Amino acid sequence: YDTSMRRLLLAAVTTAALAALLLGPAGASAGVPVTIGNAASSTPTVTAGFAPGVFHVVFNDAGADVFRYCQVQLPEPGCAKSAVIPFTVLGPSGAPFHPGTAWIVIDPIGGRPLRLIHPEYISGNTYESDSIDDGTTWTPFRQVHTGGNRVGEGRPVLEANRGTALVPRTGLDGLVLHDTSDGTSKAEATLATPTIPYNPSLATVNDGTVATIDTLENVYSWFAPAGSPLIAAPSWGTIALVGKGQDSTMAGAGGTAFLASTKDGVAGPLEIRRWGGLAFGPPTTITAAKGYVADVAVTPKGVPGVVYRDNGHGLTFATPDTRGRYDPRVIVHDDEVFGHVNVAYDDAGFGLAVWPRDASIVAADVTEVRDPSLPNRAVTVTKNKLTLGLNTSGSCVLPGRGTTVGVGGQGAGKVTRVTFRLGGKTITDRTPNYSARFTVPQSAGAGDRIQVTATASIERRTAPKRFTLLITSSVDVCGG
Repeated sequence: YDTSMRRLLLAAVTTAALAALLLGPAGASAGVPVTIGNAASSTPTVTAGFAPGVFHVVFNDAGADVFRYCQVQLPEPGCAKSAVIPFTVLGPSGAPFHPGTAWIVIDPIGGRPLRLIHPEYISGNTYESDSIDDGTTWTPFRQVHTGGNRVGEGRPVLEANRGTALVPRTGLDGLVLHDTSDGTSKAEATLATPTIPYNPSLATVNDGTVATIDTLENVYSWFAPAGSPLIAAPSWGTIALVGKGQDSTMAGAGGTAFLASTKDGVAGPLEIRRWGGLAFGPPTTITAAKGYVADVAVTPKGVPGVVYRDNGHGLTFATPDTRGRYDPRVIVHDDEVFGHVNVAYDDAGFGLAVWPRDASIVAADVTEVRDPSLPNRAVTVTKNKLTLGLNTSGSCVLPGRGTTVGVGGQGAGKVTRVTFRLGGKTITDRTPNYSARFTVPQSAGAGDRIQVTATASIERRTAPKRFTLLITSSVDVCGG
């Protein structure tokens, strides 16, 4: 989903930042993301399959001019099936178009081919490759639309006749919609927006099709009734203001749709709205924590799942309970910047999140990771374009008991060592992940707050080539 130019830039910046500051492997033993492939500057996507726990992942490998397919069959991690799909499309100058974001679209009627759809960014053309054997082999790419330059692309959805897919793209003039019915066609609908739109999304609902975008300030929607031509702008009526928001993501299934967005930028809160038949309903707060929405998926029975970064905790997945309140669960404890996360979720309760890290593609299921020894409170400090966070226990610690503190982050530089101080004790760690285990003094009293500091030594190629960064936090002492 995460497909606007703004998101793509975030993904690129994130990859570069994490490459510059390698802070070691992710999370606890139960929450370590699995590497499912290798590719630099990639934007992976994932789609739930027909069978419970089966997920189809595709990611672009621009360095090799191929797409790589991985089928994950939970609860087993890793690729149960994989394939390489060449993308050898040449531009007008004879230079190849390098593969970008692509999506696998699945027909809700079983036994139909898997369709890999790639809206190519530079030319604006859209290409498709199909698999009739559940991802074992794929046809050569064929062109299914001719278009112009675009700002961003979104996940396609199947039209009512299932013979074609509708592709959302954003341009300088607004939201642009085209289908995959004819490789030479330039027919498309342009839906005007107040300013340049980002994060285009589509969903099929009971009575038609919903489209959404955001302008980095407000979220807007359109609705086209069932049976209307979706590449004709009049079918979509007038644009509707949904509300304040950015980083929006919308998906639908089971006759309904859900739209998630960040209301106030990185300050949160994260909100979600359900399609009400004619418009989106009022927002429900997923969390008030700082972070941003990454993606939303909806199961065939209409149950939403939202994945997002929760600053200081890690990657979090939330679903509604019987009262409609969202129950968050941490699925990866690392507090890296998840710049391009895509998630899929099925009715059996299986889910898979994928994202790029350095030159790899990693995946994690949506199982909650519970480990009370892991730090879960973060204080961050930025200096010389480097941001580090000091993680301490989010709950109180009994006198005489142990507690772990650690440092993580991203930016322009390499951490060489971190010196931790808790009370009168000092521990220096020179190996990623940078952490230390302290014992709270037996003499500490209930309600005491013990200061914790971390002094990180940084090296890098540009000035200042060496500097230190000091972070201060605390650990609370329990009674008893």
